[in-house]
Amino acid sequence: MEGTPLSKSILRCERFCKNGKFSYKRNSAIFLSRREVFAIRQECESQIIRLLESGITPTHFDSHTHSHTEIPIFLAIIPILKKYNIRNIRRPLNYNVKHDYKWLYKLIYASILKLCGFRSTDYFCSFFDNRDVILGFNQSIEFMLHPLMRKGFIVDSVLNKEIR
Repeated sequence: MEGTPLSKSILRCERFCKNGKFSYKRNSAIFLSRREVFAIRQECESQIIRLLESGITPTHFDSHTHSHTEIPIFLAIIPILKKYNIRNIRRPLNYNVKHDYKWLYKLIYASILKLCGFRSTDYFCSFFDNRDVILGFNQSIEFMLHPLMRKGFIVDSVLNKEIR
């Protein structure tokens, strides 16, 4: 989460905002209070309404730093996403992930996504993962990329790698 919130209630949640700006630290939302759930829903709806008022009808949902993939946050926003008929959700990175607790968490999240009637790609990975192997898959894939033009070359602004 980054920038200035559109709703007032989330400003009063110290876990999510400081000095009028988003300041959420990933993976800190194991449990949410009722006030936090209300605030997350209000902020999510405010952002969707802003898009609609700008003539943009959202069909997919994603969040900065993937905070929507934290199960408590995702569970909080389900009613808003369903209200606005947003059924496609970006899944967490799941290609080239070690079979550990993070892998298990991502598997649980993907299962909750499907159980709640949402859709996603089969894989979500970095543009720099082994594309030859990935492109051989007979499944849907979303590549993450943060393109930026630098000295005549396109680079990924997060990984600082040239895109070829």
